[in-house]
Amino acid sequence: MSLVGDVLQRVRVHAAQRRLRLNDFFTDFDKLNSGRITAGQLRRALAVNNIPVSDEEFDAITDAFAAPYTHGGSGEVTPRGAGSLVSYTNFLQALQAEEPPPELLTTLKRKPNSLSDAEEAQLRAAMQSIRDISRVRGLQLRKCFEDFDHFRSGKVSASVFRRCIPFEGLREEVIKLFIKKYKNEDGDVLYSAWCNDIEDKPQEMSQHSPTAAPLKNFLRSRSGFHTVDGLLRMLREQFSMYHLRCDDYLRDYDHFKTGFVTAPQFESALGQLRLVDAKLTAENIAMLTRAYADESTLVEKPGMDENPFVRVNYVQFLADTNPRHTEADGGSANYLAQTRAPGQFIDATNQQEQQQTEAVLRKVRQIIRSNRIHLVPTMHDFDRARKGIYEHRTCTASRFIRSLATHKIFLKPEEIELLVRRYSIRAPDGGPADEVNYFQFVMDVDEVKWDTGASRILNSSAMAELQKSVELSRPLPADTVVNVLVKIAMQAEERHLRVSEFFFDFDPLRGGTVQTDKFIVALGIAGVKLHPSEADLLKKEYASTKVRDHVDTNRFIADIGQVAPSAVPSVSTRYDFTASRSAKGEAAITLKETIQNPDDKLTAAELEELGRLRARLSHDVSSHQALLLPFFADFDRFHRAKITRTNFQQGLARHRFALTAAEIDLLSRYYAAADDKESIEYRRFVGDIGLGELAVGEFQKTINGNGATFTASLPASTCAGSTQRNVGDEEKFLDEVLLKICYFLQERKPRLAEFFPDGDELRHRHVTNSRFRHCLSILGIELTEEELRVLEISFAHPEMENHVDYPTFLAVVTHMLQNITRRMGPQQRNDSGSATTFAAYAAAGNSENLPHIAAAPPAEKATEEGDKSFHASVMDRVRRTLASRRSVSLPAFRQYDRARKGFVKEGQFFATLMSLGVQLSPAQADVLRKTYSIGGGEMGYVHFSAAVDDPRFE
Repeated sequence: MSLVGDVLQRVRVHAAQRRLRLNDFFTDFDKLNSGRITAGQLRRALAVNNIPVSDEEFDAITDAFAAPYTHGGSGEVTPRGAGSLVSYTNFLQALQAEEPPPELLTTLKRKPNSLSDAEEAQLRAAMQSIRDISRVRGLQLRKCFEDFDHFRSGKVSASVFRRCIPFEGLREEVIKLFIKKYKNEDGDVLYSAWCNDIEDKPQEMSQHSPTAAPLKNFLRSRSGFHTVDGLLRMLREQFSMYHLRCDDYLRDYDHFKTGFVTAPQFESALGQLRLVDAKLTAENIAMLTRAYADESTLVEKPGMDENPFVRVNYVQFLADTNPRHTEADGGSANYLAQTRAPGQFIDATNQQEQQQTEAVLRKVRQIIRSNRIHLVPTMHDFDRARKGIYEHRTCTASRFIRSLATHKIFLKPEEIELLVRRYSIRAPDGGPADEVNYFQFVMDVDEVKWDTGASRILNSSAMAELQKSVELSRPLPADTVVNVLVKIAMQAEERHLRVSEFFFDFDPLRGGTVQTDKFIVALGIAGVKLHPSEADLLKKEYASTKVRDHVDTNRFIADIGQVAPSAVPSVSTRYDFTASRSAKGEAAITLKETIQNPDDKLTAAELEELGRLRARLSHDVSSHQALLLPFFADFDRFHRAKITRTNFQQGLARHRFALTAAEIDLLSRYYAAADDKESIEYRRFVGDIGLGELAVGEFQKTINGNGATFTASLPASTCAGSTQRNVGDEEKFLDEVLLKICYFLQERKPRLAEFFPDGDELRHRHVTNSRFRHCLSILGIELTEEELRVLEISFAHPEMENHVDYPTFLAVVTHMLQNITRRMGPQQRNDSGSATTFAAYAAAGNSENLPHIAAAPPAEKATEEGDKSFHASVMDRVRRTLASRRSVSLPAFRQYDRARKGFVKEGQFFATLMSLGVQLSPAQADVLRKTYSIGGGEMGYVHFSAAVDDPRFE
């Protein structure tokens, strides 16, 4: 190329790289649009655009593009003395006549410089060594230089290039040859061209490689799809694997539901699909449009114009692209398995290639076994698509090679290529993708074998006996539908479940059918424990005949209601609970065990020891005024009056009872449930040990509904008193119990309506008898067994046995409480605080019916005459302070007394007064401590609040 051509090429590349428009810079000097400027103006225009030109090069340009003089002028100097004229239009036309080479526009594709043959031979050997080392180690050479190339120009300085070469031991002359070959005109080194030469395998080496032909096939370009069947299969794979939908876009254009859309609408719908690693070109869309176009709208005559209103049958297109489309062999295709199947790009007919692949796998398997390598964590780190529990189980080929190098599994480049080709997944166009199925690779090479040598514990005879007993005690799954229904009925009746309520969330339209999977989920939410074979029996028996893959819940609920009316109360029963028989005449399981005598579990010596133990525990409870039931009830989540043996021991530890391991075991065996030795009936323990918290025994009715008298569960004294009453006495006794509860509520002022809904999770507006008693015990009302029994009988639920209708109980108590308040009128408490509701009730002659409150000591104690006046002054000061702040003390004390026991700790008592603004001296605090202390560092606050609180601010 001549000197002028070199200059033009350099100017052309400079302008293209910076997107310069040189015309404007030359026309600024040509006011008359003559197409000529002086040589000095040309040099100035080039200098403004930072185009360096030497004097020799500039003279060559001016000579090549010199403009002829007009009007007969022959001098070399213009009238203004600026030198010869230059035709800049010819100069610009020469620049625009050719396009600059693409490799010169960016340094990323710049070709290296040429060297001598000896230098090229020396570099070729060095490049081959570097290429092999980088492939074995899985190195990415570009990453070493990109940190110093912030603009991604593909070049760095020579010193940076020396420092960033990731190989030690390279000779200095080799590095100098690298810099000489890849150095540009600015003195920088084109590391991008260096990396390209290392990553590209020489052509002559590929020809002699035994895997040259398969590798060429493996690296073939993705030319797209050439048939309609290929396009349809690709779309089916995309719709199935990535859950894409095309029907929504097409149906939006078909307002009249004709099944046809226009060709532009069809093309627009296909263009809105977000395909993954695939793309529909204009030719592909035109091919699909012609395949599904309506024949009546196509132009058949050659002389006619093309019909712009071509209709496309999108319904047939959706049917052909449905993922459930039946394949040619008659079965449904698993596109995910087909896409990731190993060995897709290994020639099945080439036995030598198959043997080489198996040899590589054996080699890797031997390395993993000998070095005890675990590949899964490293592969997971390279799986960028892992999101929580979801993972694609694929990684790129470069990451796959790097993971092998991380574990020092060094293979030849040909062996690595074989592994990558074997486990490469298929791209949407049918060629190999850049992703490798590392999960299948790990499954093939990582042979995990469990240790066949049993441990010492497994070989022991005790462990063998234990496992054998567990296997024998494990119930066998039911083999018939009737037995499965009886099993569900047992669980529902024991836990007081209404199975029908759990299907409503999965059947919002109340159609009586739910999905098969949701049916099992609903039973699981209800807590019904079923074996997988039993669940399969139910799904097969109650499969809906109207909706596919659905279960007819109406029929299932009806059959459950025939076995267990409590599970579905609206269904009448035709089975007997105690001795029901199935359709085949087999005896069903009894739903409840008979009550056994607990004394039969122990010997005479153990019963004697148990009596002394219970007496000691009763003394401890009475001396500390301890409450047992709330602590044990915390472990009874389902209110079954049973807790586990571990929870029972934890409850004993909470009360700091001094018990040995033998004594705890004796109590656990005595109070164990009859049907489950690991469950403890804690209510019997509380009734025997507690201070009237719960009477011994509880009324139980048999399952067949024959009923039982009070004598079956009540003590003899209670039964004797109750059997002698007539109907009038029972009503009078009920009124006394309700009046007792009303006066208790009037003093404590708890929100009675908030306690019972906690025991009614499903809001059935009724609770069991045990939960009703538990709610009353939480309030702090101590009632005898006879009083509790009267309440349970009076407010019994009309449909559910052993259940209490608590809304009716709340309504009656609320009405009586309003009548008592209206009759007594607003009572003004005097300064001594002696006018309380319980005091008025006691003055009326009903002191024997006062409830026993653990934290209700008398308001005044016997004090000296001199202390009375001081006590009155302290109470008056507290009363005036609270009245000035318009506050009361009772709610503040109850913040520390969540169980409403009526007493708090001494520190809590005075901390509450300080928070209310009451400042007391040590002497004044000592007076209150002496007056309201109940022992054990606790103080009763009920009567103190009644004495100091002003009813106007309550």
